[in-house]
Amino acid sequence: MYEVIVDRRVQKDFRNIPVRGLEAIEKAIDGFENNPRPFGCIKLTNQPGYRYRVGNFRILYKIDDKNKRVSVFRVKRRNERTYE
Repeated sequence: MYEVIVDRRVQKDFRNIPVRGLEAIEKAIDGFENNPRPFGCIKLTNQPGYRYRVGNFRILYKIDDKNKRVSVFRVKRRNERTYE
């Protein structure tokens, strides 16, 4: 099992997400404990990490296989292109 760490910035992102979408996102993030590379995850090209689509949102995260950690660093709408 992997330890899932959610960045503070993600907590800010959660404020702008409707409750219905938030439940699906939280379920997906919890699923990273057992499977950090679920079907449909895509490796980022411009920076290290992965993205995973949940409805109209993308979860951006990094995987540290050596230490068994998943670090979620952003959750954004799909039409927002900033991955800072």
